[in-house]
Amino acid sequence: MRAAARARAKWQLLISAAAVACFLCAQLAMLRRHSASAAATQLANTASQCDGTAFVNAVAKCTSFACLRAAHSVPHEGKFNFPHFFIIGYPKCATTSLHAYLEKHPQALGSTPK
Repeated sequence: MRAAARARAKWQLLISAAAVACFLCAQLAMLRRHSASAAATQLANTASQCDGTAFVNAVAKCTSFACLRAAHSVPHEGKFNFPHFFIIGYPKCATTSLHAYLEKHPQALGSTPK
């Protein structure tokens, strides 16, 4: 009985991962269709380093929603600005650990508060 429950949980996790992958592919295709505005290009050039805080500081200078939208549609020198996402999981399934690892990555920005 427990083996069946574990197998079911693994399949549900695989299905969830496949759904996330499809969503990210769709977002990438959408971003490739949109052209970058001058403000977004300037933001991308300002924050072309791997340091996520430089990009946050550059985006903080935006004064309109159009500027923010354009800033998030520009890939940075071969990098992709993935959309925001939630880490969802069952209790005791290492979501806090995953959040901590992602937050320490130099190319990922963590949320405040968690």
